Amino acid sequence: MRFMLTMKQYIPYARVSSDEQKDAETIKTQIAEVEQHSLVCNLLLAPEWITDDGVSGIIPFHERPGGARVLELLRTKRYAGVACLNHKRIGRDAYVIHLAVRQIEQELGGDIQAIREPVPSALTPGARALMRAMYAGVAQYDREELLAAMRAGKLRAAKEGRWSGGGVPFGLRLETVRVPGRMKPIKRLVPDEKTAAFVLEIFTLYAAGHSQKELARLFNARGVPHPTGDRWRQSTLSYMLRNPFYKGEGVWRRRYEAKNERGGLSKYNSSPESVVRYEDYQVPAIVPPELWAQCAHLRQEKTKLAPRNARHLYLLRGLVRCGVCRRTFTGVSNQHRWFYYQCNSRAEHCVPNCGNRRVRAADLEHLVWEEIARFATNPGKVLGKLRQARAPRGGAEVEPRRIEQHLAAKQRERARVITWARQGMITEEELDTQLVQLRAEVATLEAESARIGAAQAAARSARERLADVETFLESLAARVDALTDEERAQVVRQLVPRVVITPRADGRVKVAATYAFAPPAYSWNCPASSVCLT
Repeated sequence: MRFMLTMKQYIPYARVSSDEQKDAETIKTQIAEVEQHSLVCNLLLAPEWITDDGVSGIIPFHERPGGARVLELLRTKRYAGVACLNHKRIGRDAYVIHLAVRQIEQELGGDIQAIREPVPSALTPGARALMRAMYAGVAQYDREELLAAMRAGKLRAAKEGRWSGGGVPFGLRLETVRVPGRMKPIKRLVPDEKTAAFVLEIFTLYAAGHSQKELARLFNARGVPHPTGDRWRQSTLSYMLRNPFYKGEGVWRRRYEAKNERGGLSKYNSSPESVVRYEDYQVPAIVPPELWAQCAHLRQEKTKLAPRNARHLYLLRGLVRCGVCRRTFTGVSNQHRWFYYQCNSRAEHCVPNCGNRRVRAADLEHLVWEEIARFATNPGKVLGKLRQARAPRGGAEVEPRRIEQHLAAKQRERARVITWARQGMITEEELDTQLVQLRAEVATLEAESARIGAAQAAARSARERLADVETFLESLAARVDALTDEERAQVVRQLVPRVVITPRADGRVKVAATYAFAPPAYSWNCPASSVCLT
């Protein structure tokens, strides 16, 4: 009786990631080499190739779409194993490769045929395991070396001002330029003529007092195109207002992506030492550095004063300083019944404790607000001085008209000199001398006119600010006793630049409050009963 033995087929498998595509190990290259080897060595392959295109080798074999399909087919016991180019196709991490070998060979009884890295079946199990471990170590070593070379290349490119990948900031675009000494052109960021003006408008409106939510509602109502086609949100504007590219400071690796608590991916700010700054190329600024710094200061102030960051409203939040170590006093509470202002040196263990005392918040806030209320109800000479400063000064328009008359006279002189030259009354050398002298005199007059115009603009701006101050003081005097806690906090931030607390030898503290309406510091000796001793 004759029996016919049928050979089982091997499942052909190929995988490539985006990094490995740069090494030219594409899917087509793997298929061609494996099929050529199968013809030479009589390796029977299944007609259907299973591939994982663009899948990282550090992902476990059973979690890949193609890898899961291979394991599913092997469980049918109709296939002899898996055929691939090398062990790097199974994985790029030693643990991933060992786990796949255990699943395929030990649990499912299959065989892994890596044509570039063969493991003879005639070897003992220990020798086969040793060879697999060697190939797995080489695969992980190659990956680590490849990543290190890529990181070094991106770091060098970033320092040279070349674009190292990622999303292009809104308002900028990539431009391909040729640099002397380099054969290939490089990509660099330059302002986008269509959207750069809109970025400047965002910073200008935010500096003028508009919140990020207000700007998002405004842009959605106007139908302004979003960078990604989505609706404008506060998060988008917050990211743009923090982007240093807009002030001409090129950086790389400002943010990184990692898994969050829910298992998804989120972006986080990198540590300052991880950020790489452009050294050989200055990105053209869209926003003036002064405006960018002003917006950054506003963001910090709004974050500091946001209600979500405090359970209790401290009237002098961010304004109280320590007279010993110059650190900020922050609000603390005792079981949410008693509230105090305390130096940060007592809360931060990384710095020495200066020994300054805590002050009850109610006493300190009452002291400061009492002085503000006294001024609001009787501003005295302040309003008179404001009105006097706002009054237009006589003769302010005489000087510009005088300069215009002088400029017109110089134009007439120039016409007469040219006429004399045409009539032959003066030589060409005399004409050149006269024209040079006239140009210098005209330039002097134009510079004086520009100086006067700038001074007048500054005066108009100052008068507008004084008018706002006068309106603010009048409204404050009308309802100083009816203000809410939030409104009182806003008034305090406008009228009280700082409060300094200094301990005294007799157990009391000296409180020096500086008011915008009273240049000399106002001092108050806090009694011992209002100081919490710890």
